[in-house]
Amino acid sequence: MQVHRFISGSFRSTSLFLLSFTPPSPESGSASIEHLSTVPANGPHQYIAQRGDRVYTTSWALPPSLSCWSVEGENVSLVGEVPITATSSYISIPPPYTHIYSMGGPTGEIHAVDPQMGAFGEKVQEVLFVKEEELEGTDKTRKALTKQRYGSHAIEISVDGLAFVPVLGTNSIEMYTLSHPSSTFSSSQRHLTHIHSHPSPRPSDGPRHLLVHPNGKRLYVVTEHTNYLDVYSIHPTSSPPSLTHLNSVSIIPTDLRPNPHDFRGDTLALHPPTPSNPSPSHIFATTRGARSGVRGWMGVWELDGEGDLIKPEEGDSVQPSSPSPVETSKDPDIGNVHRYETPTSGGKANAISLLLKRSSLSSSSHPTSLEFDTQPPQNSRRHAQMPLVPPPFEANPPVEANTTTDAGEEQDGLWILLTDDCGGKDEADEEREGCGAGVRVLDWTRGEGVRGVVAEWPSHGHEDMRGGSHAVWLD
Repeated sequence: MQVHRFISGSFRSTSLFLLSFTPPSPESGSASIEHLSTVPANGPHQYIAQRGDRVYTTSWALPPSLSCWSVEGENVSLVGEVPITATSSYISIPPPYTHIYSMGGPTGEIHAVDPQMGAFGEKVQEVLFVKEEELEGTDKTRKALTKQRYGSHAIEISVDGLAFVPVLGTNSIEMYTLSHPSSTFSSSQRHLTHIHSHPSPRPSDGPRHLLVHPNGKRLYVVTEHTNYLDVYSIHPTSSPPSLTHLNSVSIIPTDLRPNPHDFRGDTLALHPPTPSNPSPSHIFATTRGARSGVRGWMGVWELDGEGDLIKPEEGDSVQPSSPSPVETSKDPDIGNVHRYETPTSGGKANAISLLLKRSSLSSSSHPTSLEFDTQPPQNSRRHAQMPLVPPPFEANPPVEANTTTDAGEEQDGLWILLTDDCGGKDEADEEREGCGAGVRVLDWTRGEGVRGVVAEWPSHGHEDMRGGSHAVWLD
């Protein structure tokens, strides 16, 4: 029986939530989500990153910090925490997996990966988005993530050693060079050097999240204030490296564009590689409603092998694949878009994580750990509160979530995790109409799009989670 674990944070709880998803089968006929454990943590958690059996989280708690967790079966244990200067909203762990990058508000930080524990090691660099003399008096809480003068929100790194940071406050994409790693573990190899500030195409776009195509040639950016997905060409060999804006597509339907401030551009994800499509075949982007009662949207566009949006051929006609809330349309200048209206506004969430469907899986897809030091670092502030000793860290696990394996036949579809923050109560302490579940699983199939919600958790009124923030598939 297929069972896929995932872990979720919440904006309304300090805990993490370990859950499992069982897809529908001929025997059961329906899918389900099971709650495995609630993990006391230092939340609320805005963002979760995963590498092998290690999970890395940001937190809104003060003083600001980043945490590393070990996930083994149904056990989640703290490996270590590190203090940071300002609240972070994003974590990235790119190949060769020797360093961890985080960004948020007025600062960003690079930490080396502890090679024994897989946790945050030496702090290598702090990146500033304000003048150094202004940092002491600058807001460093979660409110700084969207400040007008600063507000860094994410970081991603290309195969050519270029780093990209969207900054809401300056309405720009900041570009950095990153030295190529050497064969030895050296922190000096991973410093960011600022080279270029590229303005967003429209005033007050508010670039929020971004992704780089695996080939390093295309950059995709979601704008929070105008609800666009922007596509850029990356020029790594120009002097200095630069960007060219190629096109923009609307995440919300055309008839809603007169009121873009009813929505907040949110997250994006690339279709995981498969044996038949080693290059991402689609890109997914979401918005959330700016207030309760305004539902969010997810847009899906098809990509060619270079990472460009595929334009429809002359005379093509595209019909809706199913009734509302699904909309499929054709933009003659850009390409086909499949839109899905989410069940609620999403609150502060409406974040997504993608998992390839499988017809069968081996009995265990958990990575086998190598023998490393298993004692947690003593500089963790919450070390004494966690009774479980984390299992050994494996630097290069053989199985990655969201990638293909030999255990299972490829299917042409995805399970999409969608988080929902409106599952609790609003500031007036009144139940939000139509809310309840903190996490949902959507069924997406190539050619048909989203076929609906197949499972959700928790039931309406559950007080442990009270709405999800960000969730990631573990296996």
